[in-house]
Amino acid sequence: MSLFDEETQAYFIVSRSIESEKLPPVKKFVRVEIMFSSLRIRDIGDGDLEYTMYYFDDIKAPVPKFLIDWVSSKAIPEMLRISREQITRKGYA
Repeated sequence: MSLFDEETQAYFIVSRSIESEKLPPVKKFVRVEIMFSSLRIRDIGDGDLEYTMYYFDDIKAPVPKFLIDWVSSKAIPEMLRISREQITRKGYA
């Protein structure tokens, strides 16, 4: 779901997990059972944006420390870099 709030001049994007008969659980794969994310993007003037993201998931499995370290040191910064590139390209900023 996405929406634009006139009062705060911010865009919101919200997503959550669902269950579907079309994609039932498969024993050999670990699934995220609960997932929620929200994103708020707001113009704060002078060509700058405020970008706020919240993300939660419960994968129901142990996560190796090397993977947690990789996500926090590489994957998240890369996702933010790509997001910034896309938001600031011609036509968006």
